[in-house]
Amino acid sequence: MRRFALVVLLGSVLMGASFARASDQGLAAAEMVSYDSYYDFMDNWLYTHTGHNRGPSGMHHDLARNNILAFFQSWGLDAELEPFTWYGGTGNNVVATKLGTVYPDQIYVIGAHYDSVNNPGADDNASGVALVLEAARILSQFPSDYTIRFIAFDMEEQGLLRRGHPRDDLG
Repeated sequence: MRRFALVVLLGSVLMGASFARASDQGLAAAEMVSYDSYYDFMDNWLYTHTGHNRGPSGMHHDLARNNILAFFQSWGLDAELEPFTWYGGTGNNVVATKLGTVYPDQIYVIGAHYDSVNNPGADDNASGVALVLEAARILSQFPSDYTIRFIAFDMEEQGLLRRGHPRDDLG
């Protein structure tokens, strides 16, 4: 199922979100999807094993963030940390950009959060970040009409921990 989701994602980005027959380029990108690569990101680079913690003060938070940034840069993407302040804390989103060749001002975002709370966070949300990395690994090799921004978001979990935050009213 994950392979199908990634194939649809890759095909839609390369084809401008239309769901017609995949282009040769889209088919080539889909053939590059690799379970081994996906699980390597999750198991070896995002610290998803028991005892690892990617919370903001966790010992593996910054290591995972730095690995994400290094991968984006290794694929030739324009990548940087974008710091922000929220509820008095400072976080760093990892943002990589592949500039579109025809419509550079039209942007697709592929993202997931890399932080977790007091657990290794394989399903929340290293699995999503591994998908973002796999998409970036593949899409960085193909021209795109549209700009693609790959983002690993930080401090997503903080909103769930803040008393009185608007999310608390969602039940």
